[in-house]
Amino acid sequence: MIDARIIAALAKCPVFHGLEKARIGQVMEQVNYRVVHYDKGAVYALEDDPCRNVDIVVSGELTTRMTGQSGKYVDVTRLQAGNIVAPAFVYAAANRFPVNVDAVTDVDLVRMIPDEFTRLIDRDVAVRWNFIALLSNINHFMADKVRFLSLLTVRERIATMLLAEASRSGSRVITLDKSRQELADSFGVQKVSLIRCLTAMKDEGAIAIDGRHITIVDASKLK
Repeated sequence: MIDARIIAALAKCPVFHGLEKARIGQVMEQVNYRVVHYDKGAVYALEDDPCRNVDIVVSGELTTRMTGQSGKYVDVTRLQAGNIVAPAFVYAAANRFPVNVDAVTDVDLVRMIPDEFTRLIDRDVAVRWNFIALLSNINHFMADKVRFLSLLTVRERIATMLLAEASRSGSRVITLDKSRQELADSFGVQKVSLIRCLTAMKDEGAIAIDGRHITIVDASKLK
């Protein structure tokens, strides 16, 4: 029997979307896998390392970070329970990590070699189509990320994030789940630039700031 904790995490994974937990267990029993652990602060992979496994996060959090030659870096995304690590590179001809991946917390992963993952998606049509959809969504995410980082000013990035969060939550009050430094890293800017823009928006009456709580006062000034 597969550990219930693993089944619960896999149920959050996009490749198992729409499958009952019992079915997930049946599918996983047909392939070989193991659970691996990384301690908090450990390096999971460095940029240009070969991508040899299909890893699904069971618990904990990984962060992916792209670093330039100058040492400047951008946080690309964070991986939590149910996320697959670099699924778009598993079958790539150049199957190497384009980012550094580190453990933010203690992390447990379900690990399969590519051949076993191939068996998994070959055995279940729903899993196969879910994987194809996952790859398509990754392309969409990366296109948006490139536009966000390369075509928008710092102010536009902040405004876009605030408006998107307000739309998602249905509230004018946004509670940030990142520190100012983490937010700056995700935007690919210096912390001082981020704070300067937030202060300017506050002074203009576009937002109000109370710690990690930001209230949109005048959305038109953000748009």
